Amino acid sequence: RDTGLRRFREVIDVRGRKCGKSTETDATEPTDSEATEPTEATKPTDTEPPETKPADTQPPETKPQATEPPATNPPATEPPATEPSESHPPLGPGFQLGPGGIITPGGNGGGETQDVPVTDAGDLVDKLTAICEGIVSEACFTESLRNSGSFTNYFGGKVTYTEGMRVAMNLPSFNIDKHVVMLIEVPDGEDAADYAKNLYANADPNWTICGGPAESVQYAVKDRLVLFVMSSTEIADAVIAAFNG
Repeated sequence: RDTGLRRFREVIDVRGRKCGKSTETDATEPTDSEATEPTEATKPTDTEPPETKPADTQPPETKPQATEPPATNPPATEPPATEPSESHPPLGPGFQLGPGGIITPGGNGGGETQDVPVTDAGDLVDKLTAICEGIVSEACFTESLRNSGSFTNYFGGKVTYTEGMRVAMNLPSFNIDKHVVMLIEVPDGEDAADYAKNLYANADPNWTICGGPAESVQYAVKDRLVLFVMSSTEIADAVIAAFNG
């Protein structure tokens, strides 16, 4: 009996092997769901932001439209006529303004007033040179009166030269400083003191348009001679003192 049961089992075992079945339980392997790699849907998303380039903020290059102003010619207008301001005394009839602001005969009325011929001062030039020596600048010189118009200019056209009168003058080489010294021999029949007062009353210390007026106007009388000066106070005082001494 035992022998027949054992053989029955062997037959069944043999038949089972032929059918590809094993009576022993095979070791279980993990299913594909455990060993499979994660799908695309299950992969973690890439959290790094995509690379972006900043927008080009430079404005597009634009050229201004070339516009030319309409060609216009300025209206032909002449400047208004303006009269020069008077920085010198009014000119007398027959006188005009010359170089250096000196008024000379020849204008304002043509031949209404003629230039009077002047007389050479002679030895008065030497006397005036000695008076001014060491006082007046070496830039000044002494000479005879050149023309009657320049004499009248020192007195605003109110005192005229008398024909035959001798006049020596000390003048600057350039009309920069207001300076003039005159040694005058008064005309015959004239009182020297009265003549000197008339010169002083009509003197123009600003006789030229250059610079300011002379600081001092003075005169002195000796016999028939009148020393008349328009200059700085220092020079005028010294020249008068030299003449009186």
